[in-house]
Amino acid sequence: MEFSPDGQLIVSGAYEGTQNLVGRPTHVDYMSKDIYNLIPRNMTQEEWNTYVGKDIPLEKTLGEKGYNISVNPIK
Repeated sequence: MEFSPDGQLIVSGAYEGTQNLVGRPTHVDYMSKDIYNLIPRNMTQEEWNTYVGKDIPLEKTLGEKGYNISVNPIK
């Protein structure tokens, strides 16, 4: 594990798998941009209450990305 020369990424490597080097941001501004692409939808009211707080009004965390929920029934 190493920091990038500019200090904006933590870089780690592994010998197995197809992706040997993985970089993750160290600052919240860079981290939020990275995480944004991994989140498929906005929080529900229940999730917001659990992870943010009931006393804080629900906000769209993904802007125009909206809800992109797929359901796969289990039989």
